[in-house]
Amino acid sequence: MGPDVMWRRDRTAIAATMAAVVGIAVQAFLPSGPARDLLFLAVAIGAAVAVVRARRRMSGPPRRAWALLSVGLVAWVLGDVIWTVLEWGLDVAPYPSIADLAYLVSYPLLAMGLVRAFPAPSGRRPVWWLDAFLMMGGLLLILWLLVLDPALNGWGADPAAGLVGAFYPVGDALLIVTLARSGNAMRERTGAYRLVVIAVSTILIADLLFQVGQTWQVRADQLSLLDPLWLVGYVLLAEAARRQAVHDGGPLAPGTELGGTHFVLMAGSASVVPLTLVVSDLSGGPIPVVEVCTIGVLMVVAMMTRFWGVLGDLRATNSRLARDAVTDPLTGLSNAAGLDQHIGSRAEGVAEDARPALLLIGLDGYRDVVETLGHRWADEMLRAVARDLADVAPPHALAARMNRDLFGISVWVSGDTKDTEADALAARILARLGTAFSVSGMSVVTGAAIGVAVSPEQDATLGRLAERAEVALGAARGRTQRIATDLPAATGEGGPAGAALLHDLVGGVERGELVVEFQPVTSVATHDVMGAEALVRWRHPVHGLLGPAAFVPAAERTGLIRPVTLAVIDTALRWCATWRESSPEFTVAVNVSAHDLHDPRLVDDVRAALDRHALPASALTLEVTETMAMRDVPRGERTLRALATLGVQLAVDDYGVGYGSLNYLRRLPFTVLKVDRTFVAPATTDSVCAAILRSTVALGHALGMHVVAEGVEDHATFALLAELGCDSAQGWALGRPTTPQAFSRHLVGGPAASMVSALDGPNGS
Repeated sequence: MGPDVMWRRDRTAIAATMAAVVGIAVQAFLPSGPARDLLFLAVAIGAAVAVVRARRRMSGPPRRAWALLSVGLVAWVLGDVIWTVLEWGLDVAPYPSIADLAYLVSYPLLAMGLVRAFPAPSGRRPVWWLDAFLMMGGLLLILWLLVLDPALNGWGADPAAGLVGAFYPVGDALLIVTLARSGNAMRERTGAYRLVVIAVSTILIADLLFQVGQTWQVRADQLSLLDPLWLVGYVLLAEAARRQAVHDGGPLAPGTELGGTHFVLMAGSASVVPLTLVVSDLSGGPIPVVEVCTIGVLMVVAMMTRFWGVLGDLRATNSRLARDAVTDPLTGLSNAAGLDQHIGSRAEGVAEDARPALLLIGLDGYRDVVETLGHRWADEMLRAVARDLADVAPPHALAARMNRDLFGISVWVSGDTKDTEADALAARILARLGTAFSVSGMSVVTGAAIGVAVSPEQDATLGRLAERAEVALGAARGRTQRIATDLPAATGEGGPAGAALLHDLVGGVERGELVVEFQPVTSVATHDVMGAEALVRWRHPVHGLLGPAAFVPAAERTGLIRPVTLAVIDTALRWCATWRESSPEFTVAVNVSAHDLHDPRLVDDVRAALDRHALPASALTLEVTETMAMRDVPRGERTLRALATLGVQLAVDDYGVGYGSLNYLRRLPFTVLKVDRTFVAPATTDSVCAAILRSTVALGHALGMHVVAEGVEDHATFALLAELGCDSAQGWALGRPTTPQAFSRHLVGGPAASMVSALDGPNGS
């Protein structure tokens, strides 16, 4: 239907409504007689026809609700027509009559229409009826006393009239309770549905006044004054139907909670019951014990039923909140709080000697999915991963989503199997996540790294295990097998440091437990020791001397590396100042991490250390690996340029095994190029490594850089470097890392002429 047709229909309906309003005003002032009644019927029939026509233009649930409302209104108007024909056409007024049948049929039809128009939420239908009865119980008692009792008292004289007369207050009671129920559901409703309630309420008020007037034997001409009130209800119902047909949006979602108005109505309704007894006693009339007790008992039962329902709702809400508190809303897995509960409690069936273990699973590629496909796809990927983790988790284990793309699984491992159970589970998880899964019909493959932490005791908390598992996860990201297990206080060169060990590190720096050893850097041309690389060790009071691999990687990932770096720089510069007394051009090199490079305080820290030891900036070389510098190029570049402006020498460490980007060398202000031992050590026997070494030396010189070769382990390699024109070299053949006191003796000895051909270990640099 075109908009022009709809506009013309709407304009016609509005004109009809205005005409009906004028008709009501005229009818109210006409004297009793056929003209007044005919005008009444004209307005009533017009309103009924308007409702039926408007209902035909509706669809969905509103159409079904208005089918009942329109038939109810037609039945009521039909009763008006029959009553008028009997009274004026046939000059009879039988009671009961067919008109009464039409009136009585309209009550349930209007009530069912209201119920359809205001549907209750699933599972709450009885609650709304109870609330409606509690709000209107007092009014029902008054209706019983004023209308139902007089009708029942006339039962013996005329049973038919008494029965019909009793049906009217029962119908009114049905509409009263239904209206209360609808009003309870009417929050945030459309204007059409508000008019429905007002229209039916107006019709009900007119009907109640009419019945009370008949009981009190009010004259017929006085009762006819209620005609405009009925007509107002009819016209309002027609206007509501028109609005619904125009908008056809359906009712809004029903409300579920009681407001302050509802409680006021309930309190007022409850007070009517005892007040009726008081008024009856003071008036000297008969006390309506049966009526008051019946309504009172029903209200008490309704109140108790409602109370138990509220308690049930509170229990259900409490259970839902408790469940939500430990559940991740996106994946449906447990969250960190639920994982903490699982770790802290021992499930049935778990061995007595079992210990809790935590697997932290960090996904690969989540950021790529977000940036290329969007968050919706990324969320679907997380849900798919969650399903896989839930499937692969063994009995008594719990899978959880910790945060964005980090998952965790808590599992109990037998005390006599050490960590093999957790490691085996980690391997199964990697295999499962390594297979493709479908996201919105697209095949997606994601990888992961897994950090495993096993509690040394049978009691543990998520906090303690998570600290160690995070350390292990960081180590796993740098491993080919993508799995790392954190052992308490692990001290091996290849193992990640335990959380307790990292906590000891801060105090260890303050107590001076760090030991700095120096490895000489030798000039290839003159064989003179021209500098040294500072290498840190930790003399732990319990675990003895720890190599850097036992604590430096973990300290870098957790942010504890800064005090370590500052301590090494300070020690290196202090000894450099001593050695420059005999070798004025002597320099020291210190490794810095990505965390150091991205710390805005690094430049000021270096400047302060140089000033403290009265050294020029050229005495210090800071070594940075390609991988570290490329993690955050803008921030790293700012720091490196500030250091270069200060005058510090900057070295590319382990060149050739990282990104190997020429643009990286072009953009950043490096002055030293250190070739990784991977290409240096085998260069005398491997032609490919020799070619790479030759081209790297030439590249460094072409860029104006000082080239240092690492991993010199024999005289032949040193000779090859001299042939290639390499500037400096370091390695065990030229000097192992040693204490500063021993290094001083080596430096005093002059040129590094102590090269040997047989070496007893790998390069220590």
